[in-house]
Amino acid sequence: MFHGTKIPPIPGVKEHTVSGNSPNQRRQSEGMRTSRTEMIAERINPDIPLDIQKFYHGKIGRKQAESLLLIHREGSYLVRRSETQDNVFSLSLKGVGGMPMHLRISLANGLYILGENSKPFPTVPEMIDHYTQCELPVLKADRIKLLHPVPRHS
Repeated sequence: MFHGTKIPPIPGVKEHTVSGNSPNQRRQSEGMRTSRTEMIAERINPDIPLDIQKFYHGKIGRKQAESLLLIHREGSYLVRRSETQDNVFSLSLKGVGGMPMHLRISLANGLYILGENSKPFPTVPEMIDHYTQCELPVLKADRIKLLHPVPRHS
């Protein structure tokens, strides 16, 4: 039985006790690591238009995004429209140690680019879905994946 079994310590991650019938189900529900390198991310449907995705918050400011992220776990994220520029979005996320990060999503030649180093994507939801499975290609954000979408009305 797995009740009360400890997960081996992982540098930089708090120690967790697994309780419940299935250790993998418990780890998934808590967004914990299932191995030393893998975090379980909540997947999104990239076929749903951005304006009705639960992680899309429309035109909110940086400070409001940070306030929303305060009550959420590391790896939580939301997408918002730029306050100052058309066709520009920001990916706001709670990074390592709870630090808020804001990454620019810009439109170039009909494709969306995250920061300056990402491959291009045809839609923002496709980009977000990709980074729920892969690490962000951003300096100071290495080893970070998008794990927990922050719903619009949280």
